[in-house]
Amino acid sequence: MITPLSAHRHLGSFIGCSSQVYEGLKYKLSLEFPSNYPYTAPIIKFITNCFHPNVDKFGNICLDILKEKWSSALDVKAVLMSIQSLLGGRYIAMVTVNREYPMI
Repeated sequence: MITPLSAHRHLGSFIGCSSQVYEGLKYKLSLEFPSNYPYTAPIIKFITNCFHPNVDKFGNICLDILKEKWSSALDVKAVLMSIQSLLGGRYIAMVTVNREYPMI
């Protein structure tokens, strides 16, 4: 689920996939979109504590598509699915994109 805070700041959430160590856990993320988005990757961090080797204690996510592998063809749903996949899941059970902000 994506909740807009402003034109460039949003809150996102997803639930850990079943049959995984993160099953049933709800994670909140902050999403910040730079002014030159979609040509630059959004800054996405976990707000909820996430104990994973690719997530530091500040919630920063080490994921190639958020850095050197970013593509303007990626949308928010694809990015959230990749983060959930990083945690061991295969899909996002609940993703809702707010239609008021078609750029995301």
